[in-house]
Amino acid sequence: MTRVYYHVLGAATFCFGLLLLIKLPGESALLGEKLLNYSMTANWSTIKNTPFVPLFAALIQVIGILLIAVWLKKEKSGHYEFYKRWEPAILAILLLAVPFLLNETLGTAAKTFAFSGKKGPAAVEYIKDKSSCHLSEQESSTIECYIILKNYQHHSQQLAILTIPWQEKASDNQIFKVHLGQRQEKKIHLTLSKANITQSQLNQIAKGLAPDLQIIKAADAEKRS
Repeated sequence: MTRVYYHVLGAATFCFGLLLLIKLPGESALLGEKLLNYSMTANWSTIKNTPFVPLFAALIQVIGILLIAVWLKKEKSGHYEFYKRWEPAILAILLLAVPFLLNETLGTAAKTFAFSGKKGPAAVEYIKDKSSCHLSEQESSTIECYIILKNYQHHSQQLAILTIPWQEKASDNQIFKVHLGQRQEKKIHLTLSKANITQSQLNQIAKGLAPDLQIIKAADAEKRS
């Protein structure tokens, strides 16, 4: 008679459900959406107005957890009692926190690898999806921006943020000096003048996007000013 190893089966089932929730670096869709035919799941979400892949993955993960719980009840009664006592918290951690932390770790590792070996401004990431801009409430001709920069160098850097590349319109440039520590992610407040940015940048801001900016060494900005 074949013996069922519930802890092994449960762990494998949980990991498969977790796999469906992974978002590979540079991809907008979950891995589960690719594995389960993206067009089908997209249509399901549209028709039923429900996130099909996350719910399906959560169901698989719950099945895996229950299989492990069966094994704990039979083989590790003390651990099973602990699980039952803290079941809501354990489920919340496994179903919500673990996928989030896994994707964050994968994203950080991919970016660290992508920026490894680069030096100076090339080793600084302008994180647009975390940055934002809006029109100033006090002055209609200015724009308030909060941009996020991440330094991947193992030493600090003195940098300059330019609103317009030097080659295009250097005389109208706004220059903002910034210091980034070793491997620091920093939120920076910029006050931009409408007169000193391009129409393309204005269009980006109007759409709720962070505008394109140029980042160079502070020493280079001083030489060119």
